[in-house]
Amino acid sequence: MKQTIREELNRLLPNTGIESIFGNFSMRFELGGEGNSDSSKRIEQATERGLEIYNQLIGENEIVIVVEEWEGGLMNMEEEKVNENYLHKLLKNHTLKRIKGPFEQTYYEEDSNGKKIEKIFEDKLECDLSIGKIMLSVNEVKTIIKGIASLEMGGEDFITQRVYFFCPKNNTGFNIYDDRGCDIWSKSIKELKPIYKNLNSWILDYNRSEIDDMFRLEKTA
Repeated sequence: MKQTIREELNRLLPNTGIESIFGNFSMRFELGGEGNSDSSKRIEQATERGLEIYNQLIGENEIVIVVEEWEGGLMNMEEEKVNENYLHKLLKNHTLKRIKGPFEQTYYEEDSNGKKIEKIFEDKLECDLSIGKIMLSVNEVKTIIKGIASLEMGGEDFITQRVYFFCPKNNTGFNIYDDRGCDIWSKSIKELKPIYKNLNSWILDYNRSEIDDMFRLEKTA
């Protein structure tokens, strides 16, 4: 899949040298709230927090959106029924390229000298991919975030796909995985520093120590 995305980035962002939607530095935030069992409140809080993080990281800049559609998901319905898919309805005014899977998945091993060697898993990723360079309004971003946060919380309009937002302008990315939390990343730690300061109390406690260390090391570098 990495090679497919790399090729599409070269098509969508020619002469930029950008080969991946991911970065070298990352942070994880808690969205729904620990112990918050009220589903409607969890969805509302996850949506508000997710949108605030997105706005501080990406804002209203043009993005590359990457959508993974897994086997058994709604995108595998018959073609005439695809329009019933909620995410497709939300993105109907945007042009995305659909690429059928499966895709190779890679991993790294270290040789005796500590050098990382990329290898390919025997099993392939059984999913389809949609990718495009688009502009999303604040309301569109909010609706997508809410749809993902609603999936396991019983929300009426939910999104089953995995959605990645990547901003070429500052090489940052955002992914909400469900109502519990989201990940953000960047090629440069300086892009994450304002969010680390502004939204520090939202950092997931499980990852807080390593995130604090990341910024502590940056100060001494």
